[in-house]
Parts: sequence; C-alpha cells; structure tokens
Amino acid sequence: MDEELYYHDDIDGPEIVFPEGIDEPEPTPENTSYYVRDLDGVLWFYCMNWRTRVREFFPEKGPTIEELIEDAVKFAAKNAETKDMTQ
Repeated sequence: MDEELYYHDDIDGPEIVFPEGIDEPEPTPENTSYYVRDLDGVLWFYCMNWRTRVREFFPEKGPTIEELIEDAVKFAAKNAETKDMTQ
C-alpha cells in the first residue's frame, strides 16, 4: 500500500484493564494514541481507528512548535506586506 493514512475499523490498541468500580474513560486522541514499529522497521502512529506512517520527528533541542508557528506567521505577514506594496 502506498497510502500514507489508513482507516481501520478493526484496529484494537493495547488492552487496558480498569480496576473494578472505575469506568473506562471516553476515547480521546490523548488516551487512544500509541506508536508501533513493524517487522520492516517502519514506525506507525495509531490514534483511535487511524494510523499514519511516521517519517519525521521534531528534534529535542530544536525549536518548539510555538516558535515554528510564530516564524510561519511572521513570514506570511512579511510576504503579504511585500505583495501589497508591489500592487
């Protein structure tokens, strides 16, 4: 399969057993996501009934996602100003 994102009704994550008297929480991305490396060495991210191949991680010592978003917004604003001046 060459698709990057897969949907499966039959994906069952690791079985979690809750102590008696404690109800299973409502499924959310936070409590249903996990990583699996297959026999070919490919890393997959599972979340609820979805899976996608992991190709890249943010480096531990690199910029945070907030910094990357801030840079992207500044870049877009700068380009918008330049475009407005040329018209």
